[in-house]
Amino acid sequence: MDLSLIYPVDPTQLPVELAGVAWPPREDVVPARRESRAPVDYERCAREWLAAWNAHDLDEIVAHYADAVEFRSPFVAKLLGRADGTIRGRAELRDYFARGLAAYPALKFEFIRLYTGVNSCVLEYRSVNNLRAAETMEFDATGKISRVVAHYVTE
Repeated sequence: MDLSLIYPVDPTQLPVELAGVAWPPREDVVPARRESRAPVDYERCAREWLAAWNAHDLDEIVAHYADAVEFRSPFVAKLLGRADGTIRGRAELRDYFARGLAAYPALKFEFIRLYTGVNSCVLEYRSVNNLRAAETMEFDATGKISRVVAHYVTE
């Protein structure tokens, strides 16, 4: 994607709201600490994630997630009675996913679209009962999914 159409390369073309902002930044400005991160191939991750779900391979599904994952979904709120809809930790997430696979033995996810960001992506797919799902996934420095916010709409 050519971001130059959205973000001009020439700082003199910046919006008037940024008039007077020094560019390049002054030398006394401390640069942000750079964290060493594993590169994430979002397309590959999405393919493998969907394949694991469609194969009902719980070990492979859970392998995508960090140990300290935070997973938020309206289904967690509904099925587990948690007002905040949040599951914390891979072990608890594994149990939740196992229940989902048992409840839907014919479960298949159908890819719709992938949106990529900085250390994150949104995976849109068709879920059970004709639900359209979009999961925002954030990745940690090791390339594992560390935070998920799931969204659903009925079509």
